[in-house]
Amino acid sequence: MNHCRDCHHYLPNLHHPNMGECKSLHWWRGYEYNLDDIPITDILIEYDEGWGAYMGSDFGCVHWEKK
Repeated sequence: MNHCRDCHHYLPNLHHPNMGECKSLHWWRGYEYNLDDIPITDILIEYDEGWGAYMGSDFGCVHWEKK
């Protein structure tokens, strides 16, 4: 499986190296969450007015592209 940590679109978080954001999602960077509460194999998607997504480095999705 292809993981976010190996993806061209993945932007690691400077303070939480196992968490990051996806630049292929035009609506990323919404509200702030405690990234320590999100497992590195999961994704948190905001679906209200903030719109954003945070994912663990071991998450994988259909947006994956080789670095």
